[in-house]
Amino acid sequence: MSEKSQNVQDVFLNHVRKTKNSV
Repeated sequence: MSEKSQNVQDVFLNHVRKTKNSV
């Protein structure tokens, strides 16, 4: 579960970073 949570956080952060870069 911890690993999955970390993966989700990583994907979320990646998405936020991509969105920030886009903007």
